[in-house]
Amino acid sequence: MICVVAGHVTMAMVFCVNRKHLGELDSSLIKLNHLSGQALGMGDEKSCKACNKEANESFGHLFFGKFGLSAASFWPAFFAPAWMQERFMDLGISILMFGLELNYFVVFVIFYIGAKVVFGRDKRCLPFEGLLKPKETGS
Repeated sequence: MICVVAGHVTMAMVFCVNRKHLGELDSSLIKLNHLSGQALGMGDEKSCKACNKEANESFGHLFFGKFGLSAASFWPAFFAPAWMQERFMDLGISILMFGLELNYFVVFVIFYIGAKVVFGRDKRCLPFEGLLKPKETGS
């Protein structure tokens, strides 16, 4: 759960830094989409294609910006197994019914996924959760 919360806090901080830029990209994408529709409605195919090209570029920037935000939430999940390896390398959890033994990494992944699911349901209780919603634009 510590990894999940640390990742979410990091994502919130990165979003606060990039909020204005992501909002501008989103507004630009909406504006270009409307302009493209207007140009198409007027029969100006050349302007429509130009607006679509710019909109695709804005979409690409916005997509990878949001992809970077999601990647920022996973960084603790890479450091935790490295820390655990030093301490739990020789230990395992035996599953008697199947005759299997789970090492620290498998146990970590199972608990990490469970923590992400539980946190996903309860994260709205956090004080900074409102920061992750984009501001409404008046355009």
